[in-house]
Amino acid sequence: MSIQARINAIRERYTRYTPNAGTLELHQQFYGISYTPDQVLVSNGAKQCIDQGVSFRLCLMKFMNT
Repeated sequence: MSIQARINAIRERYTRYTPNAGTLELHQQFYGISYTPDQVLVSNGAKQCIDQGVSFRLCLMKFMNT
């Protein structure tokens, strides 16, 4: 990564962790492949992906039961 790219990242505030599910720009890369951005989950590995999926499902079940 060049010095200028690093400076631009700081100016554009790309210095934080991304959301667990990925950024909108990343989700949009999958758009048009019969998926919409809200149907895409991006992770750094299968274990994290499974954990996020299970956690989301449990939260959804808890929310629906209240």
